Amino acid sequence: KYRPKSFVLLRLLSASGAKLTSKLGFDFTGFTVVPIPISKSREKDRGFNQAEIIAKAVGKEFGLSLNTSCLTRIRDTNKQFGLHKGERAQNITGAFAVKGDVAGGKFLLIDDICTTGSTLISASSALFSARATDVRCFALSRKL
Repeated sequence: KYRPKSFVLLRLLSASGAKLTSKLGFDFTGFTVVPIPISKSREKDRGFNQAEIIAKAVGKEFGLSLNTSCLTRIRDTNKQFGLHKGERAQNITGAFAVKGDVAGGKFLLIDDICTTGSTLISASSALFSARATDVRCFALSRKL
C-alpha cells in the first residue's frame, strides 16, 4: 500500500469495491463520505491518504459529497499492524476529533482495512459525541 504503483491499483480496487457495494443495494442517501484521517507524517511519507482515495470512489459511485476536514487526527498513534485487539483499541482511543458542526449529519466513514474495527469505532464515537445522527462504515478489505 506504500509503493507508487499501488496508488493506481488502489484507485481501481476502490472503484470496483464501490460498484459492488452499489450493486448489493446499500442505500447511503443523504450521507457525507468521510475518510479516516492519517497523521501528517504518514501522509507525507506515503504521498497520499489511502482512505481518501477509497472515499472519492465511494462518493462518486453513490453521488455523495466528500468531507475531508470534519474529522481530524489529534494524536499520532503507533501502527495498528501487529497489535492484538485490545492493544489496537487502546492505541486508537482518543485519536480523533470533530472539526465544525456535524450535529444531525449522516456520515459514511471510509477506511482501507478493517481488522478489529477499533479505528472505525473510535472515529464513529467522535462523530456521535458531536451529535451526528447516523454513522456507517465502509472498508475496502476485512480480515476474516
